Amino acid sequence: MLKSIDRLQVILKVSERCNLACTYCYYFFGGDDSYKDRPALISGKTVDDLIDFLLRSLKEIKISVIEIALHGGEPLMLPLKKFSDLCEKLSKGLSEHTQLKLSVQTNVTLVTEEWITLFEKYQVSPGLSIDGPKSFNDKFRIDHNGKGSYDKIKAGTELITKAASEGRLTQPGVISVLNGTFDYKKITEHLVEDLNIKNLSFLFPDISHDDPFPNNTTINDYKKAVLDIFNLWRETNNFSTRQIEDKFRIFQKREGGDNRPYDRKEIINNQIICIQSDGTITIDDSFIPTSEWRKMAPTSNVKETTLRSFLEHEIFKEIDKIYKETPEGCKDCVWEKLCRGGDLENRYSKNNGFNNPSVFCEAISALYFEITQHLVSNGYPKDEILKIIEGK
Repeated sequence: MLKSIDRLQVILKVSERCNLACTYCYYFFGGDDSYKDRPALISGKTVDDLIDFLLRSLKEIKISVIEIALHGGEPLMLPLKKFSDLCEKLSKGLSEHTQLKLSVQTNVTLVTEEWITLFEKYQVSPGLSIDGPKSFNDKFRIDHNGKGSYDKIKAGTELITKAASEGRLTQPGVISVLNGTFDYKKITEHLVEDLNIKNLSFLFPDISHDDPFPNNTTINDYKKAVLDIFNLWRETNNFSTRQIEDKFRIFQKREGGDNRPYDRKEIINNQIICIQSDGTITIDDSFIPTSEWRKMAPTSNVKETTLRSFLEHEIFKEIDKIYKETPEGCKDCVWEKLCRGGDLENRYSKNNGFNNPSVFCEAISALYFEITQHLVSNGYPKDEILKIIEGK
């Protein structure tokens, strides 16, 4: 029986609509149109139901930290007053019972000084969705009339970074979905030097083995992208990116000589749930590409269930098992103990389930190779690297 969680991440869909129509958007153009059946904006009643759900959960399970990420669609499509009321309710309802952290993931186009003041008041950490400079951004991050969004993104980003420099907000981070047709040296330099953002997260597209690579790209395009980012990170040392630094942590020595591969899922008792605008609870959105398998996932409503009941569904045991089992196709790979097949959504196929290496396997392998070469060139003992690679 589940008794405690170190961190519960709640992806809260405060808006199920977006003012942009990014051509690669998995949420609106990934084949799942269920958002059309839910309210465009979350109601105050649903927020109340969510708080009651989390308070009931805290009586059943010890939860050290609850992180509520305000998502969409575009979350800032929720009117400012309603957004403020939501933050007020969450803060008053939960802060006395657990450590509460609020964040927002926005496309930045709607940010104004009024939003900055609201984020400051409720300590909402900003996450920004940006693809790069205008020439790249406006190819795919377009509005519903086909117009590019960069100018509005730049204006909103400048407001956020200014507020962060004044200590009003935490330093923002950027999430950018890799596009194999883009130049990531130029993009990274733009984000860091022109927009003054130092925390970057580059994600592979949400595709499975049943999907083609986007925009007529090949795996070589993604390999080049990740290596361009790595080489710039190594040369400049002026920005942080989780996808690289998490891999370096693998090679940090453990206390007591434990050199097993670093795996965040083993170290942190972490759970992620998604709450839709109508209060429906689902598994993490990252599983959208696994459409056939995802149909087996539980759905309930915050009014009708408890967190323990939801998380004790068989599918979570299956997810845990899948994480722990390396795909057959990875058994002879030198990086098997470190990579473990890659992200689940990129491993999936209708015919073979999750028993496949990531569709981005070659890019991931190339990055591990460059990281180990970098370590060796900087004096890290080769025998220690081999021990960690072998899982010893």
